[in-house]
Parts: sequence; C-alpha cells; structure tokens
Amino acid sequence: MQFNKALTPVIAVMLLLLITLGAVGTLYTLIEGQQEQVEGSNPDISLDVDALNIESCWYENGDTHLAIRNEGSGEINNSMIDADIDGSPQNIDSHPEGLINPQDTFEIEIDGEIDEDQQIELYLDGDSIMHRCFGIN
Repeated sequence: MQFNKALTPVIAVMLLLLITLGAVGTLYTLIEGQQEQVEGSNPDISLDVDALNIESCWYENGDTHLAIRNEGSGEINNSMIDADIDGSPQNIDSHPEGLINPQDTFEIEIDGEIDEDQQIELYLDGDSIMHRCFGIN
C-alpha cells in the first residue's frame, strides 16, 4: 500500500513536466513563425534616384555639401549611398542618416572641395544620379 502512495506524486510531477514542456514547445513554435513572417514582410527600402532632387551645393570647412530632397512618395534609405567625383570614390557622411520621409531634406558631406567642372555621381545598387555644382562658394 505504501508503494502506491509514493507512485502517485511521481506520476503527477512527470505529467506536470510533460505539460510544461509541451506548452513551451508550442509557444516557441508560434513565436518563431511570427518572427519569420515579420522578417519576410520587411519592405525593401532603397535609393530611388527618380525621387531625389539635389537642391543646393556649398563649401563648408573645406568639404563639399549637398542638400537633397526626397520628392518621392515613400521613404528612402540614404545610409547606403556612395559617391564618386569624376569616377573617383569619395568618403561621404549623410545627415541625418537612415530613412528619409517624403519631402524631407538631408545633407551629404563629401570630403574636400570640388570644381564646377567636376561631376558628382551618387549611386546605390546600380542606380545613380549625376550632378554638377555651378556657382559653388
């Protein structure tokens, strides 16, 4: 008789452990599925050169600055923009960097000064926009 009394709590603990493991496994599966769905639906936000308008150029502290407006209907990501001057890669900084809302302006700072004869090319993923800064000072 003593044997049956000791067996019942052991079985109860094992059942509780199995129920807990089953609940954790189910919860993990649900969360993992939702995470994959969120990652899969992430929009591809990139540079849309047709939406960019270079509004002005100027020199400041020995560097060339461009003010660029996003004239598109969606956000653009300016953090991956690269620049060339007459085919030579340049170091640039974007302010602010990241997603730019429609009709917002951001600034690109290019190391060094450029001449009116030099052509600036901004590019990302094979798309590019070219610009010359006339009357820059």
